[in-house]
Amino acid sequence: MLNRTVYSVDDNLFEQLTYNKITVDFKLALNEPTGDFFYDPWVIKDEYKNTVWEQLYNSLPTNKGEARLIKLEPGTSYLAHADMDNRWHFNIQAKQSYLIDLKDGIMHNIKPDQYWYYMDAGKYHTAANFGNIDRIQLVVRELFKHRQLYNPVTLKIKLKEHTHDYRYEFDRVISPWLNRANKLGCINNFKYINEEVEFELENELLKELKDILPKQFEIV
Repeated sequence: MLNRTVYSVDDNLFEQLTYNKITVDFKLALNEPTGDFFYDPWVIKDEYKNTVWEQLYNSLPTNKGEARLIKLEPGTSYLAHADMDNRWHFNIQAKQSYLIDLKDGIMHNIKPDQYWYYMDAGKYHTAANFGNIDRIQLVVRELFKHRQLYNPVTLKIKLKEHTHDYRYEFDRVISPWLNRANKLGCINNFKYINEEVEFELENELLKELKDILPKQFEIV
């Protein structure tokens, strides 16, 4: 679920990161889109150019999606979920913090070791901070790729019933399915607009999607 890459920063830059603290209430984007949110590369914001944050950002040599500094406070955790897109993680600060693979029952210790990690975010997971300091990471979305579909159908998944747990159910059931379908190259032109997702899908997967859809949602 979480694998160390070959990409890293040197001792000098890492030391600067720890001393050049930046205020993060919860999530703080360091970059901005150049076009489509999910498909087109993002670029560093002007206020972070020529800073240690741009150096860190550039140490991941790939076309990048949204890049956010994310804080997880001591004694807190996330609701169990999965994500549609995979992520890269760079750990800046952590103590007794874990990324937890709920499917396989594996706890990944989050350590600031100067390396980028690649995360299969389609697996059902959570994160927990059992330490006494904030866990701070730079998390970068992996961009989707446009696919050539052979028998596409265009559809929307929209909210049918506004229950208190609709977002939890979306991330529990639909997000891992979308992540897998994207990896298989069966999704194209994905969009998220006003709590609806729209995309092209290989027609052969449509029945499977209908069968797993939580009651709060419908396909139109």
